[in-house]
Amino acid sequence: MSYQAAGRLDAAIAAAEAEQAAAEARRARLKVQQCKVRAPFDGWVVERHVDIAETPQPGTRLLTIVKRGPLEVEMIVPAAWLSWLNPSQAFTFRVDGLGTELRGQVMRIGAVVDEVSQTVRVYGVVDTPPPRVKPGMSGQVSFLGTRAQARRGTASGNSSNSGKPGGGA
Repeated sequence: MSYQAAGRLDAAIAAAEAEQAAAEARRARLKVQQCKVRAPFDGWVVERHVDIAETPQPGTRLLTIVKRGPLEVEMIVPAAWLSWLNPSQAFTFRVDGLGTELRGQVMRIGAVVDEVSQTVRVYGVVDTPPPRVKPGMSGQVSFLGTRAQARRGTASGNSSNSGKPGGGA
């Protein structure tokens, strides 16, 4: 065996090892690209359930995201109000602690009356809430053109997403 043959063999082995290392690097780059998580809508991350570099199990909740845009208000009203309350009804939402009063509109009325309290959930939307008004804040709702006031109103995100892969709720 000549020295040149051994040198060519070493060079071929080194070239094969370099090619294997390049392939592994390409595989790692592709894997990192597949690890990116994109929200299905524009919003704010309000809670992170896994840490950076953590490898969660499939179906694990990653983030809680609140959608930007109109704010949904959930109200509990007496079922007797169903005789006059309807979708598109205007209301004001006075936010506790801020003194801010927002105008909104009923979007939908719950399908079930609570048997014990004889109340129903009503959902409305406030189109342009000021930045100080956050999801989860409570207040009092008054329906315009009436003397009726809801017992409780709570602002909530128009759409909240659990951050599960695939955009599940």
